[in-house]
Amino acid sequence: MATFYKGAGVGTHWHTKDSRREGFTARSPKVTPTIETIIDHISTSTANSPYISLTRSYAVAWHYAMWGGTTGIIPTRNNPCYVYEIEIDYSLPTELKLFDPIKEVALSL
Repeated sequence: MATFYKGAGVGTHWHTKDSRREGFTARSPKVTPTIETIIDHISTSTANSPYISLTRSYAVAWHYAMWGGTTGIIPTRNNPCYVYEIEIDYSLPTELKLFDPIKEVALSL
């Protein structure tokens, strides 16, 4: 199994949604996946994306959770941020695909 992390800063989509109950789903799954949408997703944190960003680094997810919120609100004990730990089995369902964005962009050049 591979372990990934997802930071949820205060005010972000995954801060307000409980992925433990809803699962992680792309906010716009019907948008056509292209190299351009990968680049837009990473560079602008676009909400109109068929992708979900994960990282293998707990530190990266923690930093995003602490400082990546869109509201500028710093997490507190009463309004915490979250770091989700996601374990993904290597035998993925056919509808789930993992992309390394660097590899995908590099292959397109």
